[in-house]
Amino acid sequence: MYREKILIVDDVAQNIAILDNLLNFKYEILASTDGNVAFEIAKNELPDLILLDIIMPELDGLTLCSMLKENESTKNIPVIFITAKNDDESIISGFKKGAVDYVTKPFKTDELLVRVGNHLRLVGYQKHLEKKVEMEINLRHEQEELLIQNSKMAEMGDMINNIAHQWRQPTSRVTLLLSNILMSLEEDEIDKKYLKNKIDSAIEQMEFISSTIDDFTNFFSPKKQTKNFYVSNAIEKTLKIVKSTFTSFGIDININNDDFILKGNENELSQVILIILSNAKDQFEKNESENKTIDIIINSEEKSLEFIDNAGGIREEIIDKIFDHYFSTKNKDHCTGIGLYTAKMIIQQTFNGKIEAKNTTNGASFTLKFNTTQN
Repeated sequence: MYREKILIVDDVAQNIAILDNLLNFKYEILASTDGNVAFEIAKNELPDLILLDIIMPELDGLTLCSMLKENESTKNIPVIFITAKNDDESIISGFKKGAVDYVTKPFKTDELLVRVGNHLRLVGYQKHLEKKVEMEINLRHEQEELLIQNSKMAEMGDMINNIAHQWRQPTSRVTLLLSNILMSLEEDEIDKKYLKNKIDSAIEQMEFISSTIDDFTNFFSPKKQTKNFYVSNAIEKTLKIVKSTFTSFGIDININNDDFILKGNENELSQVILIILSNAKDQFEKNESENKTIDIIINSEEKSLEFIDNAGGIREEIIDKIFDHYFSTKNKDHCTGIGLYTAKMIIQQTFNGKIEAKNTTNGASFTLKFNTTQN
């Protein structure tokens, strides 16, 4: 069973013996007649409470109390002064130095025991609260990591759909080429040049498919590589995979390239870009807009990246909630509601920046602002 530690500091050994006899039945007692030695004991043993005399040679109690409160490891240990000095000036000085209580000699045994017990209970409550806060912080961090992982899984599903969309044309083309070759074989009309052209064309289509697999793998690479990269590279990485899908929906993407360099994880910025573009595409689908456009503005002077669409905008009653946990305007069976929250966390944690959203005349604007002082 844990016994709370009390450090008794008094230059008179007899005073220490008296206090020891009163307290050792319940508490573990540490003691010193020297202030400097007591300071070392406090740092090494971290007692739960210190009973400290004011008048001591070499290092007095007020100075020792100041040293304890200035030290990171001992600053939270409560100190009770036990001293014959009972003038107002001494008492006020003791509290100013950081003491939590003051007992004058000769002390009453019951009073001392009650004061010691009360302060140790307060210490216990504080430690319990600190532990609970630490557990809550750790739990929150775990939840945030889980949210980000869940969001990445949702993004991965979208990316697979995009890649499948890109594969339709080349796979259909390969099927047609193979059918032509087979027909030539069946009709005994084999022309080597014709056959080579068809095979070369099929190989070209298969290389395109292979390339999209590499793009997908690199996009979701788990390596947390921090490096300097151009913002336009992160945009191009995303567009390389999704642009054909957007084209099929009649969405034009325009880039105003005033490029600048960022330091961080390029893949994570690409994932933020994917989240924003995917939200715009979903909004276009709901509104069935004509002349669908997304303008991407890279601003080197402001160190910002802005996405402006003409998809109708965000409802005013929800615009302040779109970056919250699990908030979504989409069908809950098909959406986790954590995409924009994940985007916010990545911009804040990886790039020490911020993300903002507002409505424009015909749609919405999402702006990423980066802190580049670290570069």
